[in-house]
Amino acid sequence: MRPFFKALLAGLLSACTGAPLSSGLPETTVPIVSIPTGNLVIFYDTAFEFSRPPISARQIAVEGVAEYQQTPMSVHIYGSTTLPQEGCVHIMNSSLLLCQAAKYARLTKDPISFENAARHNVRLEGEVLTQGVNQGKIWLGAQIAAEIPSQGDIVLKQMNVKVAFF
Repeated sequence: MRPFFKALLAGLLSACTGAPLSSGLPETTVPIVSIPTGNLVIFYDTAFEFSRPPISARQIAVEGVAEYQQTPMSVHIYGSTTLPQEGCVHIMNSSLLLCQAAKYARLTKDPISFENAARHNVRLEGEVLTQGVNQGKIWLGAQIAAEIPSQGDIVLKQMNVKVAFF
């Protein structure tokens, strides 16, 4: 059997079984700024943009590595499919938005803890993530789980999208 037909057959079998497919996302950053309460999320006012899947996926998860080099802390990653505006204010002279956490979707099930290490495996999931990947852009933000003075960026890298089309 010719290689093209083998690849086509493998793709069709994968699609029919609902087996997830994977692809990569470029590296991105999520802002961290000391804030007075755990009920707020910090977003950049620009979207994380990337190539969208050729067809819309039913369910998406993203797995990769999160790095943060400053103060030990724990965070949750949040997402929005549109520019965060509801319950948000621009932080003066910056590209940062300070938003009410309840208005946006938490993408991490458990907090990412940078207490003992600067690098951790991370999994992002949820309906907002699926919609964002399907449209090719998403706004990512961070909520500090404890009130620890800190600032900088969490770097998300080696991010692989796990996609189920059916």
